[in-house]
Amino acid sequence: MIDPTKFVKLYGDVWANPIWAGKFPAQAWRVYCWLLDKTTSEKTVNGVSYGLVLGKAPVSYLSIARDLGCSWCSVQRCVIWLKKNRLVNATRAGVGQEYRYTITNSRKFNNGKSSA
Repeated sequence: MIDPTKFVKLYGDVWANPIWAGKFPAQAWRVYCWLLDKTTSEKTVNGVSYGLVLGKAPVSYLSIARDLGCSWCSVQRCVIWLKKNRLVNATRAGVGQEYRYTITNSRKFNNGKSSA
């Protein structure tokens, strides 16, 4: 589990600052690492490896937020940033804020080797 006390909170004024444009925000990094940690398997489609988070089981923003010690709104903003930068794919899993996540270009299990 990631220790939330080792990270600085990222507030709205920092997100809006143009100095940080195009850089990996600290909060988004935490969410990305959480998703990588929860990757259970990988699939390769057209030469691109996708890591399946918790076997494609639905995951809520709140469950990620509880583990990271932040608000679900922060997780939501981070997932939007990760999706916009094509690091993560999120598919709606029904009613509410639950999604099925995949990590783009995942190398957790195959050490960079193509499994196709």
